[in-house]
Amino acid sequence: MGLGMAQLFLTKGDCVNIIDLSQEPIKEAAEVISNSGGGYWTCDITHKGETEKIIFDIVSVIVPADVLINNAGILQTHSFIETPEEDLDLMFNVNLKGIYFVTRPIVQSMMDRSQGVIMNMASMGGKEGAPGQSAYCASKGAVIEWTRVMAMEFESYNIRVNCLCPGIIESEMGRKNLNDPIEIKSCVKKSRIGRLRTPEDVAKVVCFLSTEDANYMTGQSVNIIDGMIIH
Repeated sequence: MGLGMAQLFLTKGDCVNIIDLSQEPIKEAAEVISNSGGGYWTCDITHKGETEKIIFDIVSVIVPADVLINNAGILQTHSFIETPEEDLDLMFNVNLKGIYFVTRPIVQSMMDRSQGVIMNMASMGGKEGAPGQSAYCASKGAVIEWTRVMAMEFESYNIRVNCLCPGIIESEMGRKNLNDPIEIKSCVKKSRIGRLRTPEDVAKVVCFLSTEDANYMTGQSVNIIDGMIIH
């Protein structure tokens, strides 16, 4: 999903900077960075000191960020009683604490300029839950509530904060979660548009929320679920 977002922002003429765990960007990401004049930064966002150093380095060498997308996420599947503590910690560290470590130094620069847009990646799992994903869904539910409070706290600084709640996406994580062809067919059958959602579908919503056309939207958790009615 992150690549889909980066590629779409590139077509809008934006400078795209990517933070990822990998030491080197994949080919498509490298092309986005090169063509947009942005940069690639290797970072483990579960480490507070390392993350804050990287963010301060980024802010010091590029134009201050106008849009921040917290897209990093991880899903480990376990029943509630069989969830290992290390997996519980990992999901909350990546899915929740990582948002804090990345956002805190960036939002301070946004506050100084009284402008900015922040988007956090949540999930329909954070609203509906799913058997075998209790820790993941709990972490994403926390992202939704955190987003609401962030929007309240930053509203006076003209900073909008929203989160995205996709259903199952045709992505690496989605394919891992749906490794049974029968299960994939079942999801497609339930879809009102007859296919799984794609990273590009998510990217289009993210791009819209980053623009002035969405300046009335903050504190929202936006469902990306092709017509299903879920609050």
